[in-house]
Amino acid sequence: MSTFDHLFDSALSLARRLRAGELSAAETVDACLAQIERVNPTLNAVVTLAEERAREEARVLDGRRASGAECGPLHGVPITFKDSFDTEGIRSTASTAGRRNHVPTSDATVVHRLRQAGAIILGKTNTPELTMGPDTVSPLFGRTNNPYQPDYSPSGSSGGAAANIAAGGAALEFGSDTGGSIREPAHVCGIVGLKPTQGRIPKTGHAIAHGVGLLDSITQVGPMARYVEDVEAALHICGGPDRADFTCVPASMRPSADVDVRAMRVLHFGHNGLWPVTAEIERVVNDSARVVSDTGATTIELAPPPIASLGSLYSDYRVADGGWGLRRLLESFGTEQPGEDLQRRIDGCQLVTPDRLAELSFQIDQFKGALFEFMQDYDALICPPCPYAPWPHEAALNLTYQEWSYCTAFNLTGWPALVLRAGTSEQGMPIGVQLVAKPWREDIVLALGKHIESALGGYQSDGLCCR
Repeated sequence: MSTFDHLFDSALSLARRLRAGELSAAETVDACLAQIERVNPTLNAVVTLAEERAREEARVLDGRRASGAECGPLHGVPITFKDSFDTEGIRSTASTAGRRNHVPTSDATVVHRLRQAGAIILGKTNTPELTMGPDTVSPLFGRTNNPYQPDYSPSGSSGGAAANIAAGGAALEFGSDTGGSIREPAHVCGIVGLKPTQGRIPKTGHAIAHGVGLLDSITQVGPMARYVEDVEAALHICGGPDRADFTCVPASMRPSADVDVRAMRVLHFGHNGLWPVTAEIERVVNDSARVVSDTGATTIELAPPPIASLGSLYSDYRVADGGWGLRRLLESFGTEQPGEDLQRRIDGCQLVTPDRLAELSFQIDQFKGALFEFMQDYDALICPPCPYAPWPHEAALNLTYQEWSYCTAFNLTGWPALVLRAGTSEQGMPIGVQLVAKPWREDIVLALGKHIESALGGYQSDGLCCR
């Protein structure tokens, strides 16, 4: 364990101490770099470090604070970024051979906004090639391991991010989510991950941004951290249009503190009608619903009928372009031959006829509309992020889209979904719960998340294999 006593503090707590001069940015950055050096041989979560730059930025920020200059909301807070985001001056590969030595000349929008808020980038975290994979295995950097049991998967594709955050290597990250890639790693690594409303946060500078067809509309980028308050802070810092992402909407941001959980009507369910869950997953969902009910909120055990249909349609929709979007990305990045895992995914894509694509689009819109109408009488959903507790590496690549349907349904709807730790498996591994609300109501899932986090413990460093 590091002698730095604040290694597992929240990002906001660190920022308050840094602004007050109780801690220096230099010692905070050094502590996180030392922790990465200690745990990364076990985890293989961080694939590129920017130590000299991070230390220099820390010295500059310490000087600014000492001179009385204004400090940002994340002043001096050490962060990392999934390797699918562009980071100016820091290698950004998206785990594909064509970008093995790629160093961008500008930051992704979310990187720029967090840096403007005072955060310091320590480095980049592992991801499968082009973020496509249920386990975090890169053809460039190898496999990332779960921070609680190394022979278990951290899931994918933001598994490097989740493992590094859980192990104390950084206070905050950004991931991306095309079918659960923020939420599944949060579930199995015991942290908090938010997939925001589609169009809330710009994807500019992310590997899957614009121009890759069907993948565009189901991919969102979002914050990951150990605590709900940090995810909320990052959402408010990074949300809103930029000059490039034409899908981003200038929607209002509501603070979770203004939400009255006691007045809510909340649905909860285990089985989504498509794939059954284990008893311990159902227990965690029920425990979370009980916590919400204890506030005085109305909780009702019921799965909205359109959920199963949306989960089922995702598996057909995602591969309907025959792999065109992925092949286009590989070509644009200069990769002539992808790794085995991505090639297998591309080979599994089956180009559908125009009639079938039109039918799929109609069915998705039909069920999205049905879910939106159904939910007018309710404020939120409490449900599993996955049917299972964390799984060994060898099981990860065999997971199907239908097993991930608890997440993928909300990629199709574009609704906000938050995952946080709400229980522990029989093997001592984290178990997450998923909270979902209607579009633009991140404040609702964040408010519910804070109640559940407070009552059930949320993130826990106890049990880390490399603490």
